[in-house]
Amino acid sequence: MGSKPGEYRGGRQKGTPNKATAEAKLAISELAKTLAPDALRRLATLARKAKSEAAQVAAIREILDRAYGRPAQAVTLAGGEGPPIRTQTISDETVLAAMRELGERVRSVGVPAPESSPVEQQTAH
Repeated sequence: MGSKPGEYRGGRQKGTPNKATAEAKLAISELAKTLAPDALRRLATLARKAKSEAAQVAAIREILDRAYGRPAQAVTLAGGEGPPIRTQTISDETVLAAMRELGERVRSVGVPAPESSPVEQQTAH
């Protein structure tokens, strides 16, 4: 009998790789680490002696990316195809008040409160 849509049937949690995948990735990573010194030396040779400037620049970029990480990229947050999403900084007090209000709303529909919540701990001090 098949499962109904949305029905939990057990198994790994979403995003958890299986054991064979994790072991394969580890083996590949270990092999790559053994080859890395030779690869870096080859990149250094290409950066100095490649005949085309494009190959030299590509090798230099690879070396710098590994040494310092890739440069940060600008990201624009937008709501779908619409205008950029507006952000607003709010105070801790405002967040705590909103959490208290949400807790009251949840309790008003019959959901029991946890024994101790971070909001209650914050307001107790």
